[in-house]
Amino acid sequence: IYIDCNGNGAYNTSSNEEYYLQNINIWPHVTANILQATASTSTYSICNGASAQLIANPTDGTPPFTYQWSPALTLDSSTIFNPTATPAHTQIYTAQITDSHGARAYDTVQIIVRPNFTVSHDTTICVGQAAPLNTFGGPCQFFLWTPNTAISNQTVPNPIVGPSDTTIYTCQCTGFDGCIGTQSVAVNVKHIPTASFTTTNTGLHVAFSNQSQNATSYYWYFGDGNVSALHYPQHNYSHPGVFLVTMIATNNCGSDTIKDTVYVYFLSSPNLTADKIFAVVPNPGTDFIRVSNFYFHEGDE
Repeated sequence: IYIDCNGNGAYNTSSNEEYYLQNINIWPHVTANILQATASTSTYSICNGASAQLIANPTDGTPPFTYQWSPALTLDSSTIFNPTATPAHTQIYTAQITDSHGARAYDTVQIIVRPNFTVSHDTTICVGQAAPLNTFGGPCQFFLWTPNTAISNQTVPNPIVGPSDTTIYTCQCTGFDGCIGTQSVAVNVKHIPTASFTTTNTGLHVAFSNQSQNATSYYWYFGDGNVSALHYPQHNYSHPGVFLVTMIATNNCGSDTIKDTVYVYFLSSPNLTADKIFAVVPNPGTDFIRVSNFYFHEGDE
């Protein structure tokens, strides 16, 4: 048996005993050529955060064609011939093209993402202090820091800042390659504490309500030799009296001290009636005095 192509897509097959004609269709091979943007090159460079259009162009084969791009995560579509890619870093994309007869071809394109610059980490300062801001990497030619608040120079890569309140500074970098990038850094400002408290008395028991601002730790002197480091302490005095209470509020930037007088007294008072004589000790006296009473009997002097 032999096969002879007749030049028109038909082949003659024959043997010594009989002849017959069999048609065999020969489909052209399909190849893929990936183009991107305006140049038919295997690599393409973009700015950080920018996008590039990929184009898969079959040079042969039988339409219609189907397309499958990978990786698909940073593409707006993975099944069209011209997806838009927005990679965060340099990435190689592969296109698979399939024609109507199942023939497949592959090609790749590399998107090079130009490196972005970075800035120093968020920082914390005390009010009245200053901190440097720094930039790192990236082909930066020009800098612009905003806002123009308590900053030494807006157009240098490493200015000194000293805001009075927490501020987020943003740096815009314009590179030699024309790429523009932005990065931000927060400068957190801590203030010195303001100490404050109020009290609620119930006899010899006193509850202290801490009203301090910007503090992280506290120390109390109750005026009778006892102390506490609680945020909201309570204290039982052993006897009535006038006590000078001191509270110190502290954080990493400093401390503040407040002193206040606390009056401690019994809940009940003597049952004073007209048939009793009572004495005040000391007499004369100030602040707390002791009242004593006793019965007056006829004939007493």
